[in-house]
Amino acid sequence: MRRFAILITMAMAALGCDTSDAPTEFDIDSRLRGTFEVEVLVESDLTGAATLVVDVLGGPAEHRAYGWTRERLIASPGDTLTLTVPCESRSYPYEIRAEVVGAYADAPESLGDVLSPAPDGALEGMTEPVVNGDLRCVAGLAVPTELTLSFATLSVTRPAEQGFFDVAMGLDGGTLKDAVWDLAVRLDDPEYPTVWEQRARSTDYGDGAGNASYTGPCFADDGQRVNHIEVTFIGAYEKTFATPQWWGFGDDVPDEPVEVWTPPTLRRDVTCILNQAVFVEFHLTLAGAARDDDGLHAEIAGLRCDAGWSCGADGERDAMNLTCRADGQAAPRLFTSDAVLRCDDEVVARLDPTAGDVGAVVGEDGAHATWRFAPELASRIPAGETCALELRAIAVPDDEAYRYPPLPADGTVFAGDSYPVFTWDIPVSDADGPVCADAALDLTGPVTIVYTAADATEHTRFTHASPVVHGD
Repeated sequence: MRRFAILITMAMAALGCDTSDAPTEFDIDSRLRGTFEVEVLVESDLTGAATLVVDVLGGPAEHRAYGWTRERLIASPGDTLTLTVPCESRSYPYEIRAEVVGAYADAPESLGDVLSPAPDGALEGMTEPVVNGDLRCVAGLAVPTELTLSFATLSVTRPAEQGFFDVAMGLDGGTLKDAVWDLAVRLDDPEYPTVWEQRARSTDYGDGAGNASYTGPCFADDGQRVNHIEVTFIGAYEKTFATPQWWGFGDDVPDEPVEVWTPPTLRRDVTCILNQAVFVEFHLTLAGAARDDDGLHAEIAGLRCDAGWSCGADGERDAMNLTCRADGQAAPRLFTSDAVLRCDDEVVARLDPTAGDVGAVVGEDGAHATWRFAPELASRIPAGETCALELRAIAVPDDEAYRYPPLPADGTVFAGDSYPVFTWDIPVSDADGPVCADAALDLTGPVTIVYTAADATEHTRFTHASPVVHGD
């Protein structure tokens, strides 16, 4: 039975320094030596636990028999334990391991050896929380003295009130190599508002393509209790970082992520159940922002899309435009809601966008779908009122390839999934009469992209669809 929580927010310094005490296997060339300065913060709110016995170890993961530095340490809640681990840059990865062996009301008379059973007198009902991190050793001569790689926090919580959430983040980000997330579990409790916070990277906690998962504790002090899960997308990357890295929860966005329409924090209320693990899955499809001489384009699930609003000339009506392209022989599917004419915060009319030009074609340069809607508004706008035309649309690949997260293939985004939505919020009149300004797709503004809500309890349906068109 799992009883303790394990939180990792790493920050360990890799510094060049003297390693004369290193095992002889590493005594090859001083230019290959480095050092991990390991710091482990031990936290606990476990009732009656005044002392914790912790094993801290570090060494080459491929060689368990030699090259390891091991020490058994004693700590009070809130103490930071330190260990210097010599390393050699040709060995990779290095494993850093911290393990709570036992919790005690008073300090034990003898600690015992590293990796031996817990000293006598340990509080009952506990298992042994462990944190692990894999790091690359960097030769001392090549490392800036302030380079920070990781820091570990062991957090021991109240076992009699605990369950677990297995939190999974499914990301469709095209050809991305990595993604960084901030995870948190919170309570409606002013005395204990946060259960835990964690920064997680897909390479460390997932498949290295954006998907990740993390298991952490939740509170079930009454047998069952609603906890609030928050998942914040921090950044996505077209590369895998050269060395494993961890950043603290809430830190700045690391390095230079790809440009995207930033999704909001994904939130969900989930019931924590005493001594049980509850699986919680979030689905996010990213809208990437691609720039060229023609402006800003959206990249969604392998599609490349353009959107805008154009003012009519020579008697033509003002119009919304959405065009998406896919590789292959299947035209993308475009789905829209009704268009809404809203004046002074009241809905004046709902308009059917299928009255516009909706089509799809497959050619040598790929498969295209286009939606152009030019509504007649003059007769519908009340005199002297400020009005805006609102429209929502999604673009979905029409192929049979397996995708994770699943696509809204029929125009229905399932409750809890976060999918990019093109939005038009176009001013069409003010107190002086009709107005119009051209608008191109942008990160913000009258034509932009938002996401469906991860805490939605009902499906989001887009009822109007472009035709299915497949090539030979």
